[in-house]
Amino acid sequence: MKKIIYTLMAVFCIGMTACDQGEPLVIPQLDIVESTVDFEAIGGKGFITLASLGEKVNASSSTEWCSIQNVTGNKITFNVTENAEITTRTAIIRVTAGAITKQVAITQIGLVAQYERKDFYSYPDNVAFTEPIKFTSSLPIAVTIDNDWLSYTETEEGFQFKAEENTSGKARMGKATVKSGDISIDYCFLQYGIEGLCKEWDATYSDGEAMATDKFTITQTEGNALNISIAELGYQRISAIYEDGAIKIPCGQIIATKRMQNGSTYYIALGTLNRAETQAGLSENITCQLVPYLNNKTKQWGLTFVDNGSWQYDQIGIVNWALTSTGSLAGYWDKILNLCLN
Repeated sequence: MKKIIYTLMAVFCIGMTACDQGEPLVIPQLDIVESTVDFEAIGGKGFITLASLGEKVNASSSTEWCSIQNVTGNKITFNVTENAEITTRTAIIRVTAGAITKQVAITQIGLVAQYERKDFYSYPDNVAFTEPIKFTSSLPIAVTIDNDWLSYTETEEGFQFKAEENTSGKARMGKATVKSGDISIDYCFLQYGIEGLCKEWDATYSDGEAMATDKFTITQTEGNALNISIAELGYQRISAIYEDGAIKIPCGQIIATKRMQNGSTYYIALGTLNRAETQAGLSENITCQLVPYLNNKTKQWGLTFVDNGSWQYDQIGIVNWALTSTGSLAGYWDKILNLCLN
């Protein structure tokens, strides 16, 4: 009897061993073999190659700009969109196989661009011009122009803008918008002559204490000679000259006579003042200068005061001085600082 039992137990053990050898135990495995993890700003397609055993593979991305395209076998393909910003960004692709999870960090650098910051170019006497402007980028660059008289060609470092002589008889300004990613620059090109400066302007300036507005009227008298009148300040005859594309106003000229209630008389002389406010500039060799500029708020051109270096001190603006009947300096009469004509 014992012999029969032992024989049955032996047969059972042999059967168990046969079952174990026919169906070996599979241990889940997930390894990243190869992946595309670094991208330029332009973006593109990437892949992740896996070594996976035992479970179906799934993949998901933490961001919209990095999207999973396909998961087939042991390969994941994904797409990275263009990064129009200047900052670097990172996405996480999460790969799962059963209970096993792996994470792959995808990094994309931002837009890299080098470009000319100066955005306003002026050409006096309406001359033809060719202006090279540097603009390079790691993303595609688009150029749009708002006037058919302005054109451009591409160069190794950017673009070359050009225009023929302006024969229209009036000032004209063209704009070229250069865009790459989130960077967009409006480059403005002004052609003008004396006739473009002669008109009534809306002026804003500081009187030293507060901002003020007035009308400035510029008229051509003869040749390059000009007359400037400032309505509310009561100045009707201010002599100036158009030279080298600028309006130059000589200091020392008497522009008004003021009679006071006490019977005294003051002669108002156009001049300037140094930054320390210790020196009065009244010599006829000193000039106050107005040149074209671009109003960054309105994107229109106008005229503004600049220090042209004709005085040994820094000029802060136009300062009109009161002189007594003997020619001595009584003090300043009014200030026209931070002057802009639009």
